[in-house]
Amino acid sequence: MKTIQKLKNTITNLYEGDSEMSHNFRYALLAVDIITIIFLVISTFFYGSAIIEMLDIIFGIYLAIDYFVRLWIAPKKISFTINLLNLADLIAMLSFLLPLLGENFAFLRSLRVLRLLRSYRLQNKLRKDFPYFKQHEDIIISATNLFIFIFIMTELVFVTQIGTNQHVNNFLDAM
Repeated sequence: MKTIQKLKNTITNLYEGDSEMSHNFRYALLAVDIITIIFLVISTFFYGSAIIEMLDIIFGIYLAIDYFVRLWIAPKKISFTINLLNLADLIAMLSFLLPLLGENFAFLRSLRVLRLLRSYRLQNKLRKDFPYFKQHEDIIISATNLFIFIFIMTELVFVTQIGTNQHVNNFLDAM
């Protein structure tokens, strides 16, 4: 039991702590989120490829691990589960893991971008580490929100039009 509690404390510190290791861990999570977004765009150029479907499952497993670890360390499990960002993460995870349901649900993967810059701790660390971010935070957050909206709408257009509209073959066409 002590080992499990020690592991839980270590993971909690990584996700929510204020140490340098914690900040680096959260920057790594941000980097993986950005890689996920890039993958979502690139994958539209290889629509239906077996490699893309395999990578979908790998990203889905990563999201599942991240989600269930955060649930495990959450002090209030019900509050965690009904939080809108966590619900978006759960839906995104399921859409990565359930390609058998068809690509009509693939646009739900884009809900993962909602996590981008949403952590107050991450924003505080960005303010401390990057004076430019601190000086232009409102513009950066607004631009990020606009990007998220455009990204989700483009994914929705792509998924609903691919195979139906001959002019939509990839993410850029959908945009």
